[in-house]
Amino acid sequence: MRKLKDKPHAERSIRYVRERFFKGGSFRDLQDCRRQAERWCREVAGLRVHGTMLRSRSLEEKATLTQEFARRMLPLFASGRLAPVIDAVYALEDVAEAHRHMEANANFGKIVLRVGDGGRP
Repeated sequence: MRKLKDKPHAERSIRYVRERFFKGGSFRDLQDCRRQAERWCREVAGLRVHGTMLRSRSLEEKATLTQEFARRMLPLFASGRLAPVIDAVYALEDVAEAHRHMEANANFGKIVLRVGDGGRP
C-alpha cells in the first residue's frame, strides 16, 4: 500500500479471495493450491470489472461508453451470464442501518434498498 487510504481496498481484495477462492476449496498440497490460485486468477478473478472513472471524460465519450456498455453487457445480464454482487438488501425504512453498514466498510458488493412491499429489489 502506498497510502493509508488504500488499506480498505487491500482488505476488500483479501476478503474477496477468502470468500471466493478459499471458502469450500480443497488442496492436496501447497503446489496444488498455487496451481488452482493461478487458474482462478486467470479465469475468474481477472475477468471481473473493477470499476471505471467517467467523471473526467467529455459528455460525448460518456455517451459512447454508455451505449457500448448497453450493447455488449446488458444482454449478458439479461441472460444471467453476468450478475451484480449484492451484499445486502434493506427495506427503505432501514436506510440508516444500510448506511451504517456501508460506512463501516462491511459490505462486499452492492447494498440495495427495497422500495415497496415485496418482489425483487
